[in-house]
Amino acid sequence: MKSSYSKLTSQGQISVPAEVRRKLGLRPGSTIRWEGRGDKFVVDRASRYSSSDIHRALFRRPPQAHSLEEIERAFSSPLWSEIENASLSGGEPTTRNDMVDICRLMIDKFPKLRKLTINTTGLTPQRAIPMLTKVVEMCHERNVIFSTRVSVDGVGDMHGEVRNVRKAFEKAGKTIAAMQELQKKYRFNFGISSTIFSKNLEDAD
Repeated sequence: MKSSYSKLTSQGQISVPAEVRRKLGLRPGSTIRWEGRGDKFVVDRASRYSSSDIHRALFRRPPQAHSLEEIERAFSSPLWSEIENASLSGGEPTTRNDMVDICRLMIDKFPKLRKLTINTTGLTPQRAIPMLTKVVEMCHERNVIFSTRVSVDGVGDMHGEVRNVRKAFEKAGKTIAAMQELQKKYRFNFGISSTIFSKNLEDAD
């Protein structure tokens, strides 16, 4: 393959030549890796497959979300009678419109529940903030300790690169600010969580 050239803009951006995009299988949203080798950098695609690609390869049929009625039947089992700490995570909880109702079921159906935890990316503050606020209020009324963490995997643009979401740092920041403000009214545990990859390792300092 012959050499290809790109011109750097004043904003530090470049255009990837069409031949390189075809060779690496790049499309909008693809992540490009710059690997240092001595005084040079080798550029390639960070991953050939997205998490959606992998999921489709593993599961022929997409999993169906359980209805609130199905969840209530499951939580009615005596299996949950001794549960003291429960966590709602795995993917993004706030994508479910009935997340608050699920939390209410957990409090109602787990007689010994002392602590409820929700982990969120906070990338949809317009959904996350009102939902988390309702859960905080509910836990306060029911005397259940509430804990929540917002995922931040880097500062500024780095967080967006890791999450592959535009303005991810700003979006998560809105959720964080709202939770900090809510702590002035209600007592609950709040923190930040991070996942360290080779990409954001230097930001971990």
